[in-house]
Order: sequence, then structure tokens, then C-alpha cells
Amino acid sequence: MITIALFVLMSVNEFLHHPSIAQTIQAVIVALVLGLAMYRGMNENLRYGILVILCTTLLISIPARKAYYEYLSEKSPGTHQDSWSKLVDWIRSSNIHGIFLIPINEGGSDRFQLMARRKVWVDWKQGAAVMWSPSFYDQWMVRYKQVSVLNTPEEFIDYAQAHNIRNVIIKSQDGACPAPALPIKATERYVLCQL
Repeated sequence: MITIALFVLMSVNEFLHHPSIAQTIQAVIVALVLGLAMYRGMNENLRYGILVILCTTLLISIPARKAYYEYLSEKSPGTHQDSWSKLVDWIRSSNIHGIFLIPINEGGSDRFQLMARRKVWVDWKQGAAVMWSPSFYDQWMVRYKQVSVLNTPEEFIDYAQAHNIRNVIIKSQDGACPAPALPIKATERYVLCQL
């Protein structure tokens, strides 16, 4: 019974924070199924089966809906994601090659290699390669720790110089790169700098 109450509270909380027609329908369906499951005249096994299906549906639907809303927000124009996508698309169609130093904590940075078809110095998805090549862990973890603490454009450029990386993507509202890097392509929030 505590589990049922927990799932009902999760659903109500989700509805209160993100009300929509779909969530209203979900709340009504949850209430109806819960009412049906609590009906005393029903076979006990059938009642528990309905509750299991209800709980499973809630466990799946809440994260799925959240992922869907995140996907929609990534696609909406004017977001940092739109600015990132413009730069990645430009890089993909350009003749600029080599390794790229990218901010690893930006939305979409984990898909840079796939979307731009360019190599990156490090990203978190590369960590999966450790399963097939355990010796890669030492190189990946050192790079990941070093890049994850870079915050300012100057830190990114200094790090790139120290590691002979020519292509660096940094956050920049004005499209400028710290010296000695030169701006190659800028969008609203990012700039590709080259050393």
C-alpha cells in the first residue's frame, strides 16, 4: 500500500510541476485504475496484477516523458543547443580536420564526434572504450579530469596549447578568442578558435 501511495504522489507531483493535457489524462487514468484495483469485489490476484501494471507504467512513463520534453527543448530555436548545433553543422561541412577540444559539460557535446564527424580530445562517452581496452582508462581518465575543470576561454586555450590541439570550441557571447587563438566560426554562444 505504501508503494501505491508513493507512485500516486510521484504522479501528482509531476502533474503539479508540468501540467499538460497528456498529464491530466495520465492522472485520470491512474485514478481510474487505482480505483478499479481497490475495488473490494475483485479477485485479489487480479487486483495486484493491475497494481503491478500501474506501477510499471508509471515508472516507465515519467522518465520517458521527461526525456521527451528535454528532446523538445533541445530542438527549440534560440537555445544554447541551437547555437551548438549550428556550429557543429558548420564544422561538419568544413574542411577543418584534426582533434577538437570541446567543453565536455555542454548539452550536445557528447554527440560532437557523431554529428561533426571529427575527433575530440576527450568526452565522457569515450570512457565506454575502457570495456574493450582497459589500458585506455589511464589516458581517458587523466584527460577527462583535466578538461572537466576548465571553465574560462583562457583556460581552454592554454590547455590546448600545452597539448598541441589546434581546434578549440569555447563559450563566447562576442565571438572572440583569447590570444593567440584566432576565431574561425562563431554562433550566438560558441566560437571555434584555432591555434
